[in-house]
Amino acid sequence: MLPEVPMLGRWLLLITRRALRERVNALLGSQSIWVWAEGPEPWEQPSVGAVVDWAALERYQARLHQRKAAERPLFWPVLCLVSRRKFPDLRPYWGELVDEVAALPLEPAELQARLRFLEQVREHTRALRRRQCELEAFFRGVAHDLRAPLRIIDGYVEALREDLGPLLKPEADRFLERIRASAHQLRVLVDRLYAFCQLGFKEPTALRPIQVRPVLEQTLAAHREVAAARRAEFSVLGPDAWVWGDTSLLRTGASELLRNALTYVSPGLAPWVRITVQPGPRWVRIAFEDNGIGVPPEHQERIFEPLVRLHGPEAYPGTGMGLAIARKAVELMGGRIGLQAGPTQGSVFWIELLRAEADGSRGAHEDLDYRR
Repeated sequence: MLPEVPMLGRWLLLITRRALRERVNALLGSQSIWVWAEGPEPWEQPSVGAVVDWAALERYQARLHQRKAAERPLFWPVLCLVSRRKFPDLRPYWGELVDEVAALPLEPAELQARLRFLEQVREHTRALRRRQCELEAFFRGVAHDLRAPLRIIDGYVEALREDLGPLLKPEADRFLERIRASAHQLRVLVDRLYAFCQLGFKEPTALRPIQVRPVLEQTLAAHREVAAARRAEFSVLGPDAWVWGDTSLLRTGASELLRNALTYVSPGLAPWVRITVQPGPRWVRIAFEDNGIGVPPEHQERIFEPLVRLHGPEAYPGTGMGLAIARKAVELMGGRIGLQAGPTQGSVFWIELLRAEADGSRGAHEDLDYRR
């Protein structure tokens, strides 16, 4: 439970119904600072959030979106006061613009509790944001400090080879090559760890309807050169679909699954990846079927954890971070990721994202959660 704190914040009051506005003022006017925000000036001043009714939500939604986007790292909440019959009409706003709903007729205790809860969450969000910034700066500094000596090691190995190459014994030359390969592997690991941490520090993304197939085709194009060197074959099957997501995050997740399929394949075997888009009533599944070495059932959960490798670097290159990065990217979109055994050999990795329509509405069978 969050500790109870007094309401001292400044709230924007966007209630068009005079009787309701007077009732809210009577209930809470002595406990907080209320500003009627019909004009432009109050929007420029610091405030905790906004209290709106249905008409104001429709009238001021552009301003509310703009204000929430500007203060997203600090969490700028919107409480909507509506009758229960209006709950279904909140579909376009819920979770992105509206954070809490209080049903009319209004009970004093309920309104006070919801506003107090939102102020407490805001303060905790601010504190977590400060800690997140400190951790992000720490990891950025660590990554930079680790890369510098690795570059120095690589430079000295190259200098030794250039200056003493003819004088080096074969065994010494092998030792230098192993030093250089280890430094390269460690540098790649540092880069992959930092990429994973960056996803962890990423601000919540405002999801929007995106088309799946164009993102997949862009991802395949980015891997075309590597695929040609490996004699790999890619294909995309199934209809196009719209999902609630983020183009960059979906591209990251798909790229990691492609890279995984190109890496973990038996020696001498040309890899292939068959991507199938499978729209459902609520979710869209994107399946990545490959002819790789497969994953034993007992390891199919843990391979999505960071730094988990089922094979040594002498057998297959890699850092054990790819699938962890893919999972993090998918989770940031509110999706799911998993693995099942292939029908004959290899594996089928899958991503599931909430279905959307081209007009921005949700999937047909989405169960909205109006919470308390």
